[in-house]
Amino acid sequence: MSREVNSKLELEDKHFKPRAVLAVVFLAFAVAMITYGVISLLSVESGWRTIEPGSNIEGSCGTEFIFQYNIGYSGISAGQEYRQIKAVYEQAVKDATMIFSENYYTGVNNIYTINHNPNSEIVIEGELYRALELLQKYGRREHYLAPVYAEYSNLFFCVNDTEAANFDPYINGEVREWMKKAAAYADDENYIELQLLGDNRVRLYVSEEYLKFADEYYITDFIDLYWMKNAFIADYLAEVLIRNGYTYGSLSSFDGYVRNLDSGAHEEYGFNIFDRELNIIYPAAQMNYSGSMSIVYLRDYVMNDLDESYYYETGDGGLRHKYIDVRDGLCKAAVDSLVGYSQDKSCAEVLMNLLSVYIADEFDPATLVSLTESEIDHVYCGDFTIYFSEDDVKFTSIYDKGGVKYGLSKAEW
Repeated sequence: MSREVNSKLELEDKHFKPRAVLAVVFLAFAVAMITYGVISLLSVESGWRTIEPGSNIEGSCGTEFIFQYNIGYSGISAGQEYRQIKAVYEQAVKDATMIFSENYYTGVNNIYTINHNPNSEIVIEGELYRALELLQKYGRREHYLAPVYAEYSNLFFCVNDTEAANFDPYINGEVREWMKKAAAYADDENYIELQLLGDNRVRLYVSEEYLKFADEYYITDFIDLYWMKNAFIADYLAEVLIRNGYTYGSLSSFDGYVRNLDSGAHEEYGFNIFDRELNIIYPAAQMNYSGSMSIVYLRDYVMNDLDESYYYETGDGGLRHKYIDVRDGLCKAAVDSLVGYSQDKSCAEVLMNLLSVYIADEFDPATLVSLTESEIDHVYCGDFTIYFSEDDVKFTSIYDKGGVKYGLSKAEW
């Protein structure tokens, strides 16, 4: 029995901005990224089940993920396997929450620790060190935009355009200049650079000039994984589960990161491809695949309640979102949505390859050739057409919108 997806999703004119409730909200994500034959059971029986970690720590990332697993497939009794995997997943969620957080946790050296010890050598958690290594390997500097992200967060929680005008760089020239200046610091290694010293030792170099700027504007955070965080968390959770022998399931986050653990290709999965026209989101088709997979779905529109914390829609339909260009501090999305996926790379690796293509002033399909050269396939929509790169990709449930059926087009450069 597959999950059903509404034929269209309309964005609300006024955004309800949940604050305190976000920590306890757990929802069936409207993205419906993975469709299984999942039956929800009260007793522990064999079959697909959603495993919830519970709120075992303040700010738990478990509220942002859905973990579904085929209980009993391995041959272990369903009850025993469920208890074992739930315990492993709960601990992994707790650890991931603390490791990748910008908040303080006793006994954990994480993003908070780095931000509060500029120009000092410290030892951080190994998983975080490897994530920062990956960002450095790909030459990314988005994580240095913490002050800019903080200003955009103020914008995303606004309830009307009058309030938003205080934070929107597209309509407020003073804010735009501030964003540009803050981004200039973030984009220049002469002002800020996270030095990776080996053995999980790091030193966040911050210049005197940048420190004075930070002091003037009450800036306390210099780095933040922000909207990229769940890519690293998805990979971490997947690695822990696989290391413990749990490979018959899948993880998906509310913001578009998916890890399939099924290296044996025991099941066929479905990922829903969406398209947007003005403020209406349409399911264009379902992409079917099997086996292990890392999927990254970047989109400049809201798909569920948790998305509300990363977007703002102006009264005239303009969209402000979380994808910030480190060159000038402005939010940019070259195309409404872009899906990248790979059987061999992690979510974070796929994301690193997508960033330059997606966060850009204009969309140039030719730039996607770099993805295929990196063994990353892609899908995106435009003009009632689904464009794709993989030769043998399969699409089903192709949507017929107002008598016009979405066409399929193999990417050619």
